[in-house]
Amino acid sequence: MGNSLAADIGCLWPLRAELGEGLTFDAEKRRIWFVDIKRSRLFCFGLADHARRTWQLPIQISALAVPMPPWTPPTGENVLLAVGQKGYGWLVVEPESVSFTPIADPEKDLPGNRFNDGKLGPDGRFYAGTMDDSEQAATGAVYVLDQQGEVARLDEGFHVTNGPAFSVDGKTFYENDSALGRTYAYDVATGGQLSNKRVLHQFSADEGCPDGMTTDRAGNLWVAMWDGHKIQRLDAEGRKTGAIAVPVQRPTNCVFVGERQLVFTSAAIGLLQKSPEDGGLFAVDILER
Repeated sequence: MGNSLAADIGCLWPLRAELGEGLTFDAEKRRIWFVDIKRSRLFCFGLADHARRTWQLPIQISALAVPMPPWTPPTGENVLLAVGQKGYGWLVVEPESVSFTPIADPEKDLPGNRFNDGKLGPDGRFYAGTMDDSEQAATGAVYVLDQQGEVARLDEGFHVTNGPAFSVDGKTFYENDSALGRTYAYDVATGGQLSNKRVLHQFSADEGCPDGMTTDRAGNLWVAMWDGHKIQRLDAEGRKTGAIAVPVQRPTNCVFVGERQLVFTSAAIGLLQKSPEDGGLFAVDILER
């Protein structure tokens, strides 16, 4: 089934990001953190008070995560795990400035590559993928950073990595290769190794490209479809079970902030005809299961 799901959608912030991405939800403070990769900007949106804050980043950052114990972040008003131009690191966010402290860069010998999407896993480790910045070569890989600062390569041969996501029980890992239109699934071993790679879903070219994604408590995947005007729901077997039509052409990533409320970023880059909402931050209230 590819039926449209009823939903109320509102633009929280029409900031017109070139490449809005990397969003993470701070559940304790009810804040959404995200970036504009191409303009090296950091944003924070308060879900409770709708407060908006913007910072210029010292380097290009592509994904963020809120550190949980046993991570030991440096001192600062707001401290995030980040991945980007200089690999993994700490982002210390003060009222008027942001600093980046490197942790590890597993691809410093690949200047044509950059990190793309990333996310904390159920095991507390920071999973992130890389890509050829020109989107030509299959030089992308998937890595994981642990709390001791050690990095392991989990898979390779990707054109454009996107959307790490995890099953509710943590036993299945999901990753997209956006350029190929594929969502992969892997088995996760107790030690964190990946095995049994398989294509969970192959999207057709006219559906757009699978970008960032997340899972819900029922085990469904919600995939932002770049150039698809929608967020596609897949069940754990990879079957389409409904989609949310969105008012922008290029939704990029999504995260649940409530049982039936989803927030997503979008991109205005490369669009010949841009609407005022392209590149905005949106909230979705899902009205049906």
